[in-house]
Parts: sequence; structure tokens; C-alpha cells
Amino acid sequence: MWTISARAFVDFWDSLPGWQWAARFARIRGVMPILEILYRGFLPIFPFIAKVVGRFRTARENVRNKHK
Repeated sequence: MWTISARAFVDFWDSLPGWQWAARFARIRGVMPILEILYRGFLPIFPFIAKVVGRFRTARENVRNKHK
């Protein structure tokens, strides 16, 4: 079963070289509930952020292609 939550990010950080510190921090008592609230608040705005980043990336690639 897939878990999509702040806890999933903590598990992911724990598996990445150089990110274990973030996982250890998140496991301090009281930190995980705060991360979960922040994650739930971020979910509704994520599609907007992804759209903006995608447009920025496309515009940057267009500028690069013009200068080739």
C-alpha cells in the first residue's frame, strides 16, 4: 500500500545520501505533526506551482534554443 504524507517524505529522506539529517530531525517528538500540517497545506497549491515552474522551464528552453 502506498503512503502519501509527510511520513513518506521522511522515509524517502532516510534513503537518500546526505538527507538522513532531515529524517532524524523529522522524527523528533512533535516535529512530524507540524510537517504533516505543512504538507496538507501545500497539497492544494502544488498544481499551481508545478504549472508555473513548467512555464518557466519552457520559456528558458526557448531562449536557449534561439541562441544556438
